[in-house]
Amino acid sequence: MKPLNNRNTISNNGNSLNVVLDVIVFTDDNLFYAYSPALDLLGYGVDSDEAEKSFDINFDEFVKFTMENKTLDDELEKLGWKKKNKADDAFTPPDLSQLFRKNNQLKDIVKNQREFTRKTHEFAIA
Repeated sequence: MKPLNNRNTISNNGNSLNVVLDVIVFTDDNLFYAYSPALDLLGYGVDSDEAEKSFDINFDEFVKFTMENKTLDDELEKLGWKKKNKADDAFTPPDLSQLFRKNNQLKDIVKNQREFTRKTHEFAIA
């Protein structure tokens, strides 16, 4: 089993949002999936590139919607993310033990030893 160190971060300096997300790419029923346990977002496609592009679109829509509605902080907190400190707009994700307890999709991928690849997606959104 591959180690899953948590490298996810989200920081908002007021003018732009900088995001680093671990995305797990796996197959199921002849489809490829790109999944972020830290945000519980999923993309899919006929190959890994298409799945990752689908994920990127879903992530962009998530950010666009939550930024327009000023709910990004609330959504991140619902997902277990914490602000690094009160004066900062940087968030850290829930630790992996918390994700394993609450996230059935992640449990299925790891416990059933599905073949997966972990990739890091970085976004800078102005």
